[in-house]
Amino acid sequence: DVPGWQVIPTGQHRRTYFEYNWIFYRAARRAWCTQGWDIYRVHAPTLAPLGLAMKRLSRRPLSGHYHHIEPDRRVTSLLTRLALPCYDTVTVLSQFTLGQLVQQYGLDPSRAVITPPGVGAHYQPQLPNEVLRRKYAVEGKICLLTIGVLTARKNLLFLLRVFAEARRQRHDLVLVI
Repeated sequence: DVPGWQVIPTGQHRRTYFEYNWIFYRAARRAWCTQGWDIYRVHAPTLAPLGLAMKRLSRRPLSGHYHHIEPDRRVTSLLTRLALPCYDTVTVLSQFTLGQLVQQYGLDPSRAVITPPGVGAHYQPQLPNEVLRRKYAVEGKICLLTIGVLTARKNLLFLLRVFAEARRQRHDLVLVI
């Protein structure tokens, strides 16, 4: 529970993410009619139509959020192009994504805020698991772990270049992908 926040459960889509515009619309309209809101945040380009409708209904600020830019997605690209000028602010996870929005869609960088993902304080480094270290033959090594989809937008080539440089200085480093 987060003070001042309310989660409104909704149904799930059956075929495509675009269905969420209709699923969320009913819940958002009901929330607006019963309690209102201060700002409406659109989590993905596929929800831009809903966000624009909620902005018009509520006359409240609309924020668009971008985790990343998907290459070669015509509908998502069109929605981004149409919605970006309507957002009062845009949040992105990285300088890289901001750069893409500026370069590909002409976003004014002064309208954007970079909000890197965070980790709660209760997530703390744990003691090394010696069973796993033996299993993967990394005993006595410093392990660097990366988790994610193997796509170009994750920039693994940069990670490999940095790792190679670090490895020249520390021979006990191991990269786990």
